[in-house]
Amino acid sequence: MGNSDECPVCNGFDIEKWQEEQLAEHGWYVHIVPQENGLIDVHSHGAEQNFQTVLPIDPKVTHSVIGYFIDKVKAGERFEGGHVDLKALQNGFKVKLLALEKPDCFRIILPDPDGNLDEEKMEDAYAAQFDMDVV
Repeated sequence: MGNSDECPVCNGFDIEKWQEEQLAEHGWYVHIVPQENGLIDVHSHGAEQNFQTVLPIDPKVTHSVIGYFIDKVKAGERFEGGHVDLKALQNGFKVKLLALEKPDCFRIILPDPDGNLDEEKMEDAYAAQFDMDVV
């Protein structure tokens, strides 16, 4: 980001107020945190169960997948690690949930472009999703 004019937080954006507004209106919000290693950590806060993605892809894509799972939680569904879902992605590829150390928090494992969810068969950037120390 070269100069502070580009960053809303640096320009006085009140993130705490925004978070409160999102919680009041939607019951949850998302943080998007670019990592030095090129991955983008997108994770939710405020829901009964929260979700994270860690990939070098457009956060809008992962935000929508997180929203899909949060909508299901709001409708009364509960998830556990190992859950495989066929409907989270519009292309019909499966996604998998890995339980994180924090209770009721899950990493959403997205398939590589060929639809692989098997860590051994995935492209390296996608296989990194399985590494719990990645972020």
